[in-house]
Amino acid sequence: MEFKNTKEFNTYIEDNKSSILGHGVEGTVYLTKANETIKDIQDNPKIIDYTDIIMSTDLDLSSFLFPTELFLIGDKIVGYKSNYFPNNIIKKRNGKIEDIDIDALLEAREEFIKDLKVLTEAGYYLYDTAGNILFDNKSLVAIDTLNYKKKTVPLKRNITSLDNALVCELRKHDSNSGIVVFDTFTTAIEKIKKENNR
Repeated sequence: MEFKNTKEFNTYIEDNKSSILGHGVEGTVYLTKANETIKDIQDNPKIIDYTDIIMSTDLDLSSFLFPTELFLIGDKIVGYKSNYFPNNIIKKRNGKIEDIDIDALLEAREEFIKDLKVLTEAGYYLYDTAGNILFDNKSLVAIDTLNYKKKTVPLKRNITSLDNALVCELRKHDSNSGIVVFDTFTTAIEKIKKENNR
């Protein structure tokens, strides 16, 4: 969708948003009245380069919330729309590690890796996954995928990126879990199991 200027785009956001979901380095995310998300990246717009951008119509992978629509002003992407993932628990701060259903997380990770294999075979690598992964004790999804780049990497590298992101999020979720930034995913899971079995 193309807009003439910033004012027109801001009016579109105001007309469609129902609430603010959060702010990040890249921009602000809004929940729409239609239960979708709009991400406003006007402060960090991207020059259009369609060779790297993955739209939801390009790869139908349930583990990735790719943009469903891009918002343009001239030759720059100033925002995008994507589907909404409700009930995220893993990003909640001051949580307890026992909030995490570890068996469900392991199953969700396996499903994510199946989709990750498709993404890898399409020639993409994960970018900025830490802070952009959500979990609702059932499904695991990646958001903010606009920065993914075309680059041939082994699946193992993308899995490592996923696992590093999970360790980061689990540590942030419960700073008293004993999980540290240098833990492997396996070590973090062992710590969670030990904590849950106390």
